[in-house]
Amino acid sequence: MPRRPPPVDAVKPPHSVVEIDYDECTNCGICIKSCPVDVLRISPETKWLEATYWEDCMLCRLCEMDCPEEGAIIIAPNKPLRHVLSWG
Repeated sequence: MPRRPPPVDAVKPPHSVVEIDYDECTNCGICIKSCPVDVLRISPETKWLEATYWEDCMLCRLCEMDCPEEGAIIIAPNKPLRHVLSWG
C-alpha cells in the first residue's frame, strides 16, 4: 500500500516560508541533504517531508534548486529578516 502525504494544513504552519507541494513531492529526501541549516526533516509520525524548523530558513533556496521534481518545494521569501551581525 503506497504511503499518502499528510494534509498540507496539518504540516505547514501559517507563516512558514517553505511551501511543499505534496502532489509533486516524491519524498526522496534530497532537499534534506541540501539544507545547510537542517530546516527540513522526515516526520516520524507521517513519514513524509516537512519543514520542521522553517523559522531558521536562510532563504538560500538550495533545497528548491536540488529537488528533482520541479515545483515540489518552493521557498517563499516573505520572511521578516532580522539584523545580521558579522562573526568577525
